[in-house]
Amino acid sequence: MVSAPDGQIVRTIAREGNAISILIPLVEGSHPKVCISVMKLLCYLSEGGSQEVSRFLSNKNKLQLFVSFLEDDSKADVQAATAGILANLPVSDSKLTAALIESEALPAIIKVIKSGTSDAKENAVGALLRFTDPSSVGTQHTVVQLGAYPILVNLLHSGTMLAKSKAAFAIGNLSLSSPHLSVAPVVNGCLCFMSAKPPVCRVHRGPCDVKTTFCLVKADALSALVKLLQEREGNIAGAAIHALATLVSDDDILSKGANVLHEEKAIDPVIEILSWGTAETIEEAVRLLEKLFNISEIVEAYASKARIHLVDLATQTHWGGSLRKKAANVLAQLEVTPEISSYF
Repeated sequence: MVSAPDGQIVRTIAREGNAISILIPLVEGSHPKVCISVMKLLCYLSEGGSQEVSRFLSNKNKLQLFVSFLEDDSKADVQAATAGILANLPVSDSKLTAALIESEALPAIIKVIKSGTSDAKENAVGALLRFTDPSSVGTQHTVVQLGAYPILVNLLHSGTMLAKSKAAFAIGNLSLSSPHLSVAPVVNGCLCFMSAKPPVCRVHRGPCDVKTTFCLVKADALSALVKLLQEREGNIAGAAIHALATLVSDDDILSKGANVLHEEKAIDPVIEILSWGTAETIEEAVRLLEKLFNISEIVEAYASKARIHLVDLATQTHWGGSLRKKAANVLAQLEVTPEISSYF
């Protein structure tokens, strides 16, 4: 009942009846079949976060028990449920994040993403998201050094739709740090004695690679993300936009990032989302177009196509006021010649 698509009411009643507090003690020392059932129930009941589970995991030994569940490939159901519980816990709980790193949970999570069942992979990518938070570059660095980036890129090609969506979001989080990590090379001394300069990234100011600047272009994620823009299931297109928008997230990379999105044929599908996406996804698309239309060549190439959809968004009353206002603002933006020029 709690796992059914319409089981939200049952889950709410169970949580209000302190079901989580009753179930948590059964995790330890129970018969294997009981443990499987308990972990599955906790996974469903902890959706939206759970203070009871967070308190349980604040004990180092009990947290280590959860890590052992992640590491045990012989119990796929328990492994998937454990990853799901961790994915449900609040990302804002920095103490829990630090405790998970200290308990070696991160390598276990990444291993599940690489070789677990489909359900376990979906949940494990959700658990990984807390470690990709752009506010902690150090934690992002740990994730990348453990080899997570190519595994995430592989999921964009071969994962379930939900796994693809979460992987795209994680890659977007990592890519948000790239503009600050990619530093333009400093020129010292006489140019005639300089050795060959390292190649500069297509988007960022300096040389890039996956492990030091988390660059999604260098990670070969770009083509897969562009392809996901056409997926109409769930919020996968919105997750792809989240990732691709990081290529124009900083004014210093706006022109180069817009040029790359143009060359990779990413802008047309973003515009098409305005005609079929959910309100949330459309808002993501409008926000990205607002950035892109600061570039005169982008306006010249795409304004006529975008204008049709933006007029519909701005005038149709079934859209929320916030989205209609954003669409109207971009329409007004198209009537002004942008000052920033790219180098197409």
